[in-house]
Amino acid sequence: MAATDRRRATDFLWLSRTTPTVETALDLIAREPGLTIADLGARLDVSMGRTWQILNILEYPRIQRKRYPPPDYILRAASRR
Repeated sequence: MAATDRRRATDFLWLSRTTPTVETALDLIAREPGLTIADLGARLDVSMGRTWQILNILEYPRIQRKRYPPPDYILRAASRR
């Protein structure tokens, strides 16, 4: 196992970004379990291709853990000082 794969208490955590449409889709799925993919796309008024993109976003882990912070995090941290 590579050193970057080891879990450490100092690892950085952040939520993956979502759009309002993805949040609406998540809410619909939570309120109506068993909703079909076609129905979800119709309720969101998006194409089937966009519906699949939204589902891929939802299936991807919501919380990400990395050994090193993203580059913009370092700039934001420096500006808070």
